[in-house]
Amino acid sequence: MARKDVLTSWDRDNRNNMQDNFIELYGVVNDIVGTITEEVYEQIIDGSKLDWKEPVNSFDDLPTEAVEGETRMTRETGKVYRYDGYEWKEIQEIDATAVNEVDRRLSSQLAEIEREIDMSLINTNTNTVYPNLSKRLNKDYKKVSQEIKGNKTEFNNKINDISVNQINKNKGKLDETFMSNEFLQQMAGNSPIHAMPSRGSLTREYFAEKSLTADKTDFMERTKNLFGGYYDNFMMYGLDGDMVIAENMTGYESAQVAIVPIKLNKTYVVEIHEPELSNFFRIGSNQIIPNESDFGGDGRYVLNTSIKIEPSGYIYRFTNNSTDNYAFILVSGDGKQPKMQVEEIDPNTSGTPRTEYIHPFVIKEDYLRLKNDNGGGDNKLKAYPKTLLQPETLKLSYYPISVGVDGYVYGFNPSGIIHRTGDGYSTVEEGFNFGYGRGLRYFTKMPGGYVAVLSDTTDNTSEVYYSNSFTEGFAKVLDIPNGIINSWGISNPIHDYGKGVLLLSEYAQDATDKYVYITWDGGASWEQLKKNEIIDPGERCHWHNATFDHINERIYVSQGDNANAKLWYSDDFGDTWEEIIYALDTPLQPTFIGLFHDKVVYSPDRADYPVSIWQMDKDFSQEFRSDEEKFEVHHAHTISNTEGSHKQFGGFPIAQKGLEMYVSFADRGANNERTYFAATGDGGNSWHNVLTLDWRLSDGAGGAYRGIVGPDINGNLYIHYQYDNEHQILKMNPIEWVYS
Repeated sequence: MARKDVLTSWDRDNRNNMQDNFIELYGVVNDIVGTITEEVYEQIIDGSKLDWKEPVNSFDDLPTEAVEGETRMTRETGKVYRYDGYEWKEIQEIDATAVNEVDRRLSSQLAEIEREIDMSLINTNTNTVYPNLSKRLNKDYKKVSQEIKGNKTEFNNKINDISVNQINKNKGKLDETFMSNEFLQQMAGNSPIHAMPSRGSLTREYFAEKSLTADKTDFMERTKNLFGGYYDNFMMYGLDGDMVIAENMTGYESAQVAIVPIKLNKTYVVEIHEPELSNFFRIGSNQIIPNESDFGGDGRYVLNTSIKIEPSGYIYRFTNNSTDNYAFILVSGDGKQPKMQVEEIDPNTSGTPRTEYIHPFVIKEDYLRLKNDNGGGDNKLKAYPKTLLQPETLKLSYYPISVGVDGYVYGFNPSGIIHRTGDGYSTVEEGFNFGYGRGLRYFTKMPGGYVAVLSDTTDNTSEVYYSNSFTEGFAKVLDIPNGIINSWGISNPIHDYGKGVLLLSEYAQDATDKYVYITWDGGASWEQLKKNEIIDPGERCHWHNATFDHINERIYVSQGDNANAKLWYSDDFGDTWEEIIYALDTPLQPTFIGLFHDKVVYSPDRADYPVSIWQMDKDFSQEFRSDEEKFEVHHAHTISNTEGSHKQFGGFPIAQKGLEMYVSFADRGANNERTYFAATGDGGNSWHNVLTLDWRLSDGAGGAYRGIVGPDINGNLYIHYQYDNEHQILKMNPIEWVYS
């Protein structure tokens, strides 16, 4: 709009012209304001701000590296300079006399204060008398220290006399804000927190889902159906050729996935036997079962191998050509759980054979035979060996040491090379080489990886190594500084509790600190479970054995020797310990602690007892936690009464399956050149000598020191045996038992 002229005559036209001009002017001003951006504002502010810094003596002392807005005075002239981002510019001039005088006085006073403080500090280290500050501080310190000491003594004397009845429970009551979430969860329900349910009083609805399952019992066994019957909530889908599992995927929150253990180079058939309940069928595999923390921020986890991405079908055959340990099988996206058969087949079988559905668990035959309607006691059926162990001799220089989670036998050779076999030593696969002379004591496969224990008898130290690979990558995960790990100090591994449990007992012929070590994650990490308690420093104090009862979640540990002999248990995973007191004049100080569902089995290590087996019945009579638990130990079986058990005691590894247990008793100083083997087929109701191995020494080497291993995937038992310096493996079928 063009500017309009306003003439001298005040009439309607001139008034309107003036009004129009004002309207146009206001519009222009508003447009100008609107064009001033945030950046312009910042430029305006930066161009005007003053950031005062310490004065300098002269213009030449102004810093060359400064920030825009930095402002300083020069004492010499009183001029004030501001840095505009490029150079220092004078903006003001003041009289610097007063400022310089204040600065001088403050500097002088600060110097005097520092001098007085130094004098006071010197007085605390010498007896020189300085100003009163030091004397007063020293005097007050002594006075206050004496008062605190007196008050502390008085407080300790009074607090020892306080009883629970003197505490006013109405003052300082705790509400839920003082409790952790874990503690509040433990208090859930309507039972008193101090109560413990009576034995046999809990029904299934009191247990959390999947906490009471067939695989956690000792009276059921697996069939050839590898699928355990339990599903997890994941969704599975293909993504760029990968198989992904996802938690809480929208629309598929109830998706059902079975996780099944598989083995390297084995062939499997998966068949859904209720296809009408299945709307997805995908398969992948992985080395581990991922934890919640393994899933990414998007709730996804990529499996190692994609086997079957196409979602249709109900039967599929595959071979595990990777190092994966678990197959993941998606069967439905809507919560339905069809019956499914997963079984290993002969790789030479043509096509994809149909399967017959078999329940994954059945009651063990020996439990059915031993069930007694009259109530047990002396009326219990007992198992007797139809034949004794009948070894087949294999001329092989290998030490079978353990049965891994995959059912293979694991061990090593005299050169320190680990090995495994799944066909009874018809073929042997060798793995990582730890080297000759490294003191390899133990090797096994746990659910997550491989564990090796090494001990050096020259300096009494041990190490534990772990790897996800059989052939490489072993890294040290534990140093054991004060002792070796004997064969009897290594528990049988527990594969079906968490990620796998194993215990190691530190041993040396002295009375220094030693520990029991435990892994709860299959050997990847370890913790000190319990330190020995030295009662008599003049006696040896070391650990004999430790084991974990995963059914009752109780840990047992055995300490020796003599006056230092103790037996403890823990029901809270090692946080607290209780001593087992039993009515024997001489402690057993067992080297072996075996477990059945209703018994604890011991092998003593004392000259007072013959080579024998002792047992303690588990006490199921408690109704409340506060009820006293009974520990009644009794002699169960004598293996030999010609030697003291301190020179021929039982030890791990043992062979056990269900109610069957085989234990070796090697010559460890008896000089009888003999190793005994005892066994039970009825859970310890009766024991029997089932094998005696004689051997002869030519240069101090011989015998069967490394226990008995098995049963493996083929049901066989194994013993490393050295006769006249020749290494052998004794391979045996388990005993056939008869019952009466």
